Amino acid sequence: MAILQYYDLLYQQKSSAVVALNRAVVISELNGPIEGIEAVQSISNIGSLKNYYLLPDILGDMYKKAGDIKQANEYFTKAVLLTSNEAEKKLLKGKMI
Repeated sequence: MAILQYYDLLYQQKSSAVVALNRAVVISELNGPIEGIEAVQSISNIGSLKNYYLLPDILGDMYKKAGDIKQANEYFTKAVLLTSNEAEKKLLKGKMI
């Protein structure tokens, strides 16, 4: 729980979409994937992450944990398309079911 408080403080100091996304990951781990997805969806400046492959990767993980494999695979596919690193592509493809 303390880590969430640290992300809250960090967000107050630097309210970036990346900090908010990392905070959403913590929420997902603490409260479950649905709350994590809601936290991602509530990021006000999420458009700044549209080309950041970790956004769909994180959402893919959350949807996978929530049991929505189809949605998870769609996000993993999008993440693969957003990265040019072959190791990252391999890792992302390995997450697909």
